[in-house]
Amino acid sequence: DSLIYWADNLPPGALLSLSEQPEEVSSALAALRGQRLTALVVSVIVAGLIGFLVASLITTRVKRLAAAAGELAEGHLDKPLDAGGRDEIGDLGRTLDSMRIALAETFDALSSERDRLSAVFESLAEAVIVVDPNGDVRFANPASADLVNEDGSVVEALRPWIRRATHRGSAQSDHVAIGERTFAIGARYLPAERSALLVVRDRTEELRRDQAEREFVSNAAHELRNPIAGMSGAIEVLRSGAKDDPEAREHFLDRLAIDVDRVSRLTKALLTLARMEAIGEGEAEVVSVDLAVDEAVAAIEAPDGVSLDTDVESDLVAGADPVLLRQVLIGLLTNAFKHT
Repeated sequence: DSLIYWADNLPPGALLSLSEQPEEVSSALAALRGQRLTALVVSVIVAGLIGFLVASLITTRVKRLAAAAGELAEGHLDKPLDAGGRDEIGDLGRTLDSMRIALAETFDALSSERDRLSAVFESLAEAVIVVDPNGDVRFANPASADLVNEDGSVVEALRPWIRRATHRGSAQSDHVAIGERTFAIGARYLPAERSALLVVRDRTEELRRDQAEREFVSNAAHELRNPIAGMSGAIEVLRSGAKDDPEAREHFLDRLAIDVDRVSRLTKALLTLARMEAIGEGEAEVVSVDLAVDEAVAAIEAPDGVSLDTDVESDLVAGADPVLLRQVLIGLLTNAFKHT
């Protein structure tokens, strides 16, 4: 330190003082500079190690999330995801786990719906086919087995209806012949799938039954016309005076009895048909065949020279209507007695 004293009678000036740094201070500063460099190197190494550990931890967690996302993509939704941590990666993991739970619930609902639809399609008597414009089948239920070729394409008879549905949006017909069978076809174009939906119903047995019923009604009307005409004619003859002739009266009365019997048999046949239509296939009862055979045998008498033996297991049963089953057996016995 320097002290400068000013005096009024002295000219202005400056005092320069030069001093050297002590050796102890210089060595201390040099030591500090060396330790600072060492501390810097150590700090860099420690920071690098910490950064590597943090990066490794983050990478491990990210890889775990990526693996979990891959499991979700493959459809493995039963394994819970361990999110861990309260940071952004943990939030991402919890979001993925919530998505996994939602996907699992959605897939369960879709699987249940698919199973129900599959059961419905398998139980349908109608053929349900989804086919592209080229005729290649995308979906077909078991009832459509006869309408799909071995190469996975529909039969040629269905292709015109696919083209019509594709161009018009829909097409249908109640009478389409395919081979020896007759089908009802309904086709609708599905724009979202670029395919056509075909619903095909086999009407062969239905049309055959309708034809048989029409023929039966026609024949019954024809059969009823003759005895009714005979009865009407016999009554007119009797009213005109034949009733006073014993021989003529007996003749026409016999004719009336025969015609009445024919009308009675036809009426019973019509009632039987009506009963069959009313009962249907779903109203069958468990009937003892042994009892039905005994009732049928007791209801009809065997003609002279014909013997009847029965051999029926005592516990034999059948699903049928008891009245109709007895009528069938009586009809069989009547024909057998008549033609033996």
